[in-house]
Amino acid sequence: MILSGQKISRIVNETKVQKQLDVFDSAVCRPSVDIEPFNPENINPHSCNLTIGNKLLIYEVARPLHDWYRETEKHGAAIFSGPNPPLPKALNPRKKNPTVEFIVDEEEGFTLYPGIIYLANTIEKVTAYGLAPQIDGRSSFGRLGLIIHLTAGYIDSGFSGNYTLELTVIQPFILFPFVPICQVTFEHIDGNVTDYTGRYNGQTDPTPSRSYQEVTHL
Repeated sequence: MILSGQKISRIVNETKVQKQLDVFDSAVCRPSVDIEPFNPENINPHSCNLTIGNKLLIYEVARPLHDWYRETEKHGAAIFSGPNPPLPKALNPRKKNPTVEFIVDEEEGFTLYPGIIYLANTIEKVTAYGLAPQIDGRSSFGRLGLIIHLTAGYIDSGFSGNYTLELTVIQPFILFPFVPICQVTFEHIDGNVTDYTGRYNGQTDPTPSRSYQEVTHL
């Protein structure tokens, strides 16, 4: 069952009071939701909008393709005309894949291009116990071809941090920072809950894949 916006707001406020009084215990105070900073105007009928920050990461192997797009636009050529674009090398989940960071200008924005994964983060730090958050895009941006996440929309109870967004686009899209670009819903969990204590807990900035830390045997 998905929580209503009114219920989300109430639980957030209750959690804040418990923490202010120093009586919050994640094992007892359930369900709980902490969103920091919390703007009541971001509450929807059954979700809460979250704001994108001004940092972007791309994997280093995609930098030549990103630069090709930018140079093509700079010279006034059609985006798919001219020489063939460089094909990025494969990402290897068993190795650490280096990234390149960009800071998005608040006035000019930053153009995202097809075929590249851009990692961003939410301004808000979200912590939930006894509930399963799910992050998704907002309709207004989806209608412009912006995809907020690829396959990692579900978030575990116990995760605490700023969400990393996996941005992709259908066609070139100008991204601006500090706007409510996505939304999070919260669902009740049926059965006993084991809280998340994994490798992404506590993340603040856009965080690339840490799949290389997993032990796998083929």
